Amino acid sequence: MADPQIVRVLGKMEQYSTARHSLGLYFGVSVACRYAVPRRISKLDVLRPTIERAVARVVLEQPYMRVGIIDEDTNYPAYVHIPSINLSRHIRWLDPLGAQDIDRTMECELSEQLSYPWENLDRQPPWKVTVFIICESKEDTDKYNDNNDPDAIAAVEVLYTYHHALGDGTSGTIFHDQLLRAVSSPDPSLTSSLFSSGVSLTLSEPADLAPTQEELVPFRLSWPYFLRAVWRGYGPSWLQSKPDTHPWSGLLPADISRAYAMNLRLFSIPAGTATMLVPLARAHDTTTTGLFHALTATSLARRLPASEARSFLSGSAISLRRCVDRRTTNGGSFDPETQFAILVSSIAHSVPLETLARLRDAAVGRGGGNADEAMWDVARAVTASLRERVATLPRDDVSGLLKYIADMRAFVRYADGKPFSWTWQVSNVGAMLPCPPRKTTAASEQQVGAHDDGVCGNEAAEGAADRWKITRAVFSQSALKTSAAVMLNLVGLVGGELTCTVTWQDGIMDDKVMEDLVADLQAFCRSLGDNETLGL
Repeated sequence: MADPQIVRVLGKMEQYSTARHSLGLYFGVSVACRYAVPRRISKLDVLRPTIERAVARVVLEQPYMRVGIIDEDTNYPAYVHIPSINLSRHIRWLDPLGAQDIDRTMECELSEQLSYPWENLDRQPPWKVTVFIICESKEDTDKYNDNNDPDAIAAVEVLYTYHHALGDGTSGTIFHDQLLRAVSSPDPSLTSSLFSSGVSLTLSEPADLAPTQEELVPFRLSWPYFLRAVWRGYGPSWLQSKPDTHPWSGLLPADISRAYAMNLRLFSIPAGTATMLVPLARAHDTTTTGLFHALTATSLARRLPASEARSFLSGSAISLRRCVDRRTTNGGSFDPETQFAILVSSIAHSVPLETLARLRDAAVGRGGGNADEAMWDVARAVTASLRERVATLPRDDVSGLLKYIADMRAFVRYADGKPFSWTWQVSNVGAMLPCPPRKTTAASEQQVGAHDDGVCGNEAAEGAADRWKITRAVFSQSALKTSAAVMLNLVGLVGGELTCTVTWQDGIMDDKVMEDLVADLQAFCRSLGDNETLGL
């Protein structure tokens, strides 16, 4: 076998993803979208090639979907050219499902796909597409199975799952933006000449990948920030300042050797409720991200006694796409709104002990406190810290320190045996637009549930019901074996639903506490949307 053709060496943030993958700590990211299907193409013999050729078109537009990875278990992994991609190995069609069964099936499928490592990385790109055909009822499912009746189809759910080294969470929303345009405006000439045997893409030229994060983002580290980071990492432990209390972050410390076993729960906030939550959060000087941090703190404060969990520390993922310097040589040809890349950082949020005590007392009815006031205080504090951090980016950012890490695998293994850094992490990829033809990129989170502003046109207009449209999105990622004990993943749709997946590792969190957390988040959102109060 010929030696693989190297496209480029991975950057430091990309190496962080391959190190976690090769050590069995984290396996991937998923973004799913539900598509309303035009009746004219809803028969399977038309629908299937339409979607598969649309996927092929996105593959041709996104270089990261055309590369494999070699030497992942070393400190010098590289992307390699894949000369032929057999789409039948990447696209899987599932049997039709009734609408009432889709969320439970999605939970199982997401948990399965995000729990196992990618194989044959040197020979096939680490991504997959799974298509669910959704019927309104079991009767419609039977009609579709028996007669291929196009009237039985309510929608299709397209699940795109990928290795984190191929892109960040926003990359998953970009995949669906471009897939939506591809199915809405097919261009057979774009892909027909590259297909062989109907299922394979032949690619003679290697992919032209985007530059690395450290090349695209002009990180600037001040000497005080850099020296503090070095001291925290290498200074003698007996000279380090000690916190009054270590934040509670699960029942057990991180254990890299423990078998990977994740739990996943999915729930949706209906469009009518999401429409109310966004302006309500804004009225309290916060955002959807801040609100979900505060609701999580409220739930865990109710479920965990102070003697067991005196304090919490949470984290937020931050997109660095806004920080790409388009004036530089590296950033000049890269479009952060339409191209895959890994451009992320993070920030930690501590809940002050006094605020948490007030929240806990109010949540359980002690001391005459107001649970709503305490919850909004937490939300505002999270949002304020996020705004402050974003305003200073990319100066003194933790991601800017990665270039000084020579052995990324050793860096990742350093967390073994230590408490999880965060109790929970919130990752919010924002709101997606439901329809073409406007340029459909991930919008700001403030647009979740907002008025559609005619993006899809008037639904009563002639032909509006016979067009492709995204009606829901779901974002998820593997539960972490280090870092955050619980992951909350948010995505919304402009004018539509807000969805959340919650993931955690077996044994790290009490399952009853986690089921209560999921139930609380739904109940809190419903009560806030209906009555502008938590209902406690």
